[in-house]
Amino acid sequence: MKKFTPYIVPVISVLLILSILLIDPEFTGLAVFENDEVMIQLNTFKDLVLPENAELEVSIENVSSRLTIKEFIEKTGEEFELVEGKIESLSFEGMGYTGNQTYYLPLSEFGFEDGYAKDIEINVYYGDLLISNQNIIITKR
Repeated sequence: MKKFTPYIVPVISVLLILSILLIDPEFTGLAVFENDEVMIQLNTFKDLVLPENAELEVSIENVSSRLTIKEFIEKTGEEFELVEGKIESLSFEGMGYTGNQTYYLPLSEFGFEDGYAKDIEINVYYGDLLISNQNIIITKR
């Protein structure tokens, strides 16, 4: 085992770097079912900045409702990390959220009745640019 010890750290480092490059994390808005309630989930990631004025849109049966990312995160009451950042592909420079965080808000915060068997579309926009898109069907077990 001792003869392999000097190689363990470099091998793990290379694997970690490759996994980060291949996975390419992105901001996501998801819907999950928790405690008999549909929850909208927003994920942020370390080393990526999500503009505070980007918007998370929830659409059900051609009816849409939006909250800014700032409103969404503040309504959760969870801790957050707000930093100055830049995203060249979006021509964004300013304050945004970062860190490996997961935030949840009930569907009712978007003005929808909580129910089951819903086809939910969740989009994250920065201006007119679509950053992330998820289509999910929620059904009660």
